[in-house]
This record gives sequence, structure tokens and C-alpha cells, in this order.
Amino acid sequence: MTLAPEVKNILDWIVEKLIAVVNLEPFRQKISRYINQEYMRGIEEAEVKFEMNFIPNNEDVSFLDNYVFDTMKQHTDAIGESLRGELQRGLMNKENVAQLKKRIKDVFKDKKFTDRLKTVMRTEKLRANNYGSLAGAIQSGLPLKKYVDIVRDDVTSKICLEENKEYGKESQAISLDKEFVVRADNKTIRAQAPPFHPNCRTVIRFVEVEG
Repeated sequence: MTLAPEVKNILDWIVEKLIAVVNLEPFRQKISRYINQEYMRGIEEAEVKFEMNFIPNNEDVSFLDNYVFDTMKQHTDAIGESLRGELQRGLMNKENVAQLKKRIKDVFKDKKFTDRLKTVMRTEKLRANNYGSLAGAIQSGLPLKKYVDIVRDDVTSKICLEENKEYGKESQAISLDKEFVVRADNKTIRAQAPPFHPNCRTVIRFVEVEG
């Protein structure tokens, strides 16, 4: 059964109005400020470690800002698709207003959406911090290499365990311009700095080398 064009238009209007409730655009400045603060914290940590002053890489900050916002927007868009699906099923079942309202409430009560947004913020906080530290290390001009500091416990991912095998020691450090590469679960992950997956807790470290 398909919906009549006029019903579909009404459905689109309803979903648009409901999604306006979770529109992230008004919070963009706060999100940007949060990411910038974490990036600067990474810069400051590098300044303390190397006893130098560094400046932020504006391209890095802009990229991180857009990346985080776009990622979060994908999750709010997913709420819209879920709402559309629920309302379509309700209309096709000829449900009354009370039943349709319940479907809408159930979508907004679903914790998976808020949990996803929290995961994004936790992960991108770490990314901003690590990239700030990396920017400082690059600006230092010192003969540095990078490696990773993995948290190993019962919830450490296979990806991070593999990363630890490859890059978890000072003796396994690689050049600052090279990517960390790990293969796990039939996937290949490449990155200049952690995180390597959502909720990753890996921190970038640096070691000075001779020559």
C-alpha cells in the first residue's frame, strides 16, 4: 500500500516540523567552541612537554569543526527517517491521532539517538585533543616520532589491541607525517592520530630520536 501524494506532503511537513525540535544549528557555536577548547588543550599539553609556544593549525580546527557537526547531523537526520517510517506505518494502518502521537513519543524516547550523540562528542573530544598535540609536535621542529598509548582492559576493542601490537611502544614509533595503519575484523583503519573507532580511548605519544 502506498500513500497518496497529498498525504505524503502532509507527512513531510509533519516530519520537518518535528525535526526542527532536534535541530543542532542553534548549538553549532557551542559545539565549535567545545572542539576548539579540546584542540587547544592538546596544543597546551605539547607546549608544556616541549617547553615551547605553538599556534593552532586553523585548517585542522576547521576540519574538525565541520566533521563533528556533520557527523552529529547524520544522527539527527536518522531521527527524521525513523519518524517518517513510524508515521507512514501508522497512516497505512489507519491509526487515530492518539496512536500516532504514541509512535512519535516512542521515537523521541529511544535512547539510541542520544547515546549516539554522546558517543560522537566523547570520540571527537579525544580526536581534537590528539590532533592538537600532534600539531604542537610538528611545529616543535624536534626530531620526534609518534606512537600510541592504549588503555587495555575488559572493554578494549580488537582494533586497539592490534594497534597496540604495531605502535604501542616507543621502539615502534613512526614518523609524524606517517599514518597509523591497523587491520582488524576485515577492516583497514588509517589515521594520523587516534581515535581509531567510536569511543576509542587511545592517546598519541611522542618520543625524541637521534639523527
